[in-house]
Amino acid sequence: MAYAARPAFGASDLVYALMNAGTDVKGGAATFGAVKPLAGLGKISVNPNPSVVKLAGDDDAAQHALASIGKIDVAVDLNDISPEAEAEIFGHTYAAGGIVKNENDQPPRLALGYKVKHTGSNVYTYVWLFNGYFMPYDEANDTKAETVALRRKSLKAEFFPLASTGAWEFKIRTDDANVAAALVSGFFSTVVQSGSAHLGAFTLTSGVGDASEKTITLTFAKAGG
Repeated sequence: MAYAARPAFGASDLVYALMNAGTDVKGGAATFGAVKPLAGLGKISVNPNPSVVKLAGDDDAAQHALASIGKIDVAVDLNDISPEAEAEIFGHTYAAGGIVKNENDQPPRLALGYKVKHTGSNVYTYVWLFNGYFMPYDEANDTKAETVALRRKSLKAEFFPLASTGAWEFKIRTDDANVAAALVSGFFSTVVQSGSAHLGAFTLTSGVGDASEKTITLTFAKAGG
């Protein structure tokens, strides 16, 4: 499919995956658990809070300039959220259908993925945000009146670049001829951190041996996509 200018007009299919504790370190590679849905995405906004520091010299007001980003503010509106998912992304306890919120609860680090639809035939931008956490949200409920108002849950999250790579987002356009079909089809089956086929970290998934042949077969899965 050839790339063409196609304005965006929708967002859907929000998913998340918890980061495996202790994996995002200098010289390491962040890895993540299973990808799970957060259904009913109404809106998502991502603000990287960019800034530019300038140093004047030789009568040039911006002889040297350094761009940077701060914390990445993410706002998510959901039509609803399951009790199990709510407990997991905020670090609460979920048992027997109930959520227990404790003053010592800490939200886990996680990745968020979602789709943005463009005009045209089945054209999307696919996005992964890598390293963030959700903050407890405000909730207000009104009694039923003569007219009914449906309310979404407005969640706020803060994201940061990965300590291991400095990356904070990876995205692709499905109509980009340089994007491999396998990357598109498997984009939300795991947290994809790069489009290149690099080695990265591997996780041993199985091992079998044959004593008579004196052989061992090890099967690995590439961590983080």
